[in-house]
Amino acid sequence: MDRFIHLTNNSVAKYAEKATVTYEIEGNMWCFEEFRNYLQEEFGWDVWEDKLKEQARTIIINCLESV
Repeated sequence: MDRFIHLTNNSVAKYAEKATVTYEIEGNMWCFEEFRNYLQEEFGWDVWEDKLKEQARTIIINCLESV
C-alpha cells in the first residue's frame, strides 16, 4: 500500500521514495496566480472571480463553523 498516494501536503509527500503518478506541474503546486491564470486559459473567462471564489468562501465558512 502506498501511504503517500493521496497526500497533498508537499512537506510530507516529498519523502515518498517513488512517485506513482507523474505531474505536469513542476513541484506539484501552483501559487494562486498560476492557478487563476490556468483557469482563465482553460475556460476563457474568469472562473475564479465569477464562480469559484464565492463557493470557496462558503465552504471555508461552513468548515470553520462546524468546529
